[in-house]
Amino acid sequence: MSFTDLVYFKPMNVKNGSMTCRRRKTHKEYNIKIHPLAQIILDIYANQNNLYLFPILPNTLVEDSLEAKKLIKQFIKTTNKYLARMFED
Repeated sequence: MSFTDLVYFKPMNVKNGSMTCRRRKTHKEYNIKIHPLAQIILDIYANQNNLYLFPILPNTLVEDSLEAKKLIKQFIKTTNKYLARMFED
């Protein structure tokens, strides 16, 4: 799943041990089975009364706005930086 798809993921997309999503780029729909340990993590985030499942974008932000795109770009940059640090010698 792309970062952008992940950012716009909503709690209502998680049901009965699977998650459904439509790719923003291709508009193809996916139904993915969730591992039980991943379900525990998703349940924690789903109970936070946010519009989006993960607290990356504020609820007040307009989807696909310039501001949203900037925040997603920064999120990707920061995430990649910390992933790189995990695998440094």
